[in-house]
Amino acid sequence: KLYKTKIPVESNTELGVVYQTPLADPALQVGIAFAQNPADFTFFAVGESTAGGWNKRSFSLAQYQGKEIAAISLKVESVSLIEDYSLSIGEISVTAGDQAVLPAVDNPRILATDFRDGIYTDLRLEWQKIGKTAKQYEIYRIRPDQSREFLGATPNTVIYIPELKRLNKEDITELEVLALSPDNIHGEGVKVSFAWPKYPVPQANFSVDRTLIAPDQQVAFFDLSSEVTESWQWEFAGGIPGTSTERNPVVRYPQEGVYAVTLIAQNTEGQDLLTKEGLITVSTKANLLENVALQAQVSASSFVNNQENPGFAVNGKLSDKWCAVGESPHWLLLDLGELYHLAGFKISHAEAGNESSHYNTRAYRIEVSQNGSNWLEVVNVLDNSAGVSTDPVKVTTARYVRLSILVPTQGGDTAARIYEFEVYGYQ
Repeated sequence: KLYKTKIPVESNTELGVVYQTPLADPALQVGIAFAQNPADFTFFAVGESTAGGWNKRSFSLAQYQGKEIAAISLKVESVSLIEDYSLSIGEISVTAGDQAVLPAVDNPRILATDFRDGIYTDLRLEWQKIGKTAKQYEIYRIRPDQSREFLGATPNTVIYIPELKRLNKEDITELEVLALSPDNIHGEGVKVSFAWPKYPVPQANFSVDRTLIAPDQQVAFFDLSSEVTESWQWEFAGGIPGTSTERNPVVRYPQEGVYAVTLIAQNTEGQDLLTKEGLITVSTKANLLENVALQAQVSASSFVNNQENPGFAVNGKLSDKWCAVGESPHWLLLDLGELYHLAGFKISHAEAGNESSHYNTRAYRIEVSQNGSNWLEVVNVLDNSAGVSTDPVKVTTARYVRLSILVPTQGGDTAARIYEFEVYGYQ
């Protein structure tokens, strides 16, 4: 039992249902009860379904003219045991059967597409208005399996659809536009399509949980390759295992040394190879790793006042912060006093200090230098949203460290908020 109603039945009243189920058995029935006897339901069998597709059935209620519908129900029954069953209901309706059908939408066309990574697009779709008879227009996607996906609705004659994803390597995506009357009756759908670019070859990329370990310790590798990647081939010099086809393998390194890591990202269109030379350092000195930023002299591009000066970013506390205002980029410069072997960084952003995650740094860069003049970029993050970010790097010798805040927040606020900047290294 689904709905309690008070709907009068006229000579042209129809009961309708739109549904989807993979099985013809169990049988689906839609029922109504009348005000004269609301506990007694009359059921209508919808018939055999089309597996995987949407089905629409309607039934004339002319023989019940003059009665009032008090309730609407669905009934599913089977003569055999069904272990796995699914049913989707798209619409249950009671309508006047002779309502005017809206004309088809005129001249739908794709105004613009913006393809990204070969599998996403934003698009603008336009069509001609159907006089004053349409309440709104609905847009559907016809999937490769011919099922329909609702994308949006608008009373206007243009719609913007963001982040539409390519399905099953399709070459063409078909859309359907149809009008909806004030009585919620659909007009005839009109289709329009656009072509995708050639399906892309993967772009290999990966990260690690750490780059400096003692002998016999493990390193976790994380695949960051483009979304179209279908298989992975890793090579770990000095590691156990030496190769892997897992997406995110864990590798043990028994012997001291400096080792390269290679990842080949593959799909049916091709492959891409990425080698990071000298990425993993295995040394007994890994036990000496510490936050050397605590000993640093620090300066900054600016700070709000002395209660938010750059020294608070390297004092080991999350109860205070460095805050810089004005136009970005902002920068924080550390002089470690002498050369260190650096293996990674940790930044506590706004959320780590109990501020809103909206103020977490979005994009930043870290550079290191031995002399303060010649700089090497070791970290470049463009899409951070975390309250605490960690960035392992292959072991690099440096005395100076510069953190540049490129996009200070997740929105339009231009103030940088860094509660702690940790630099991990050893001498």
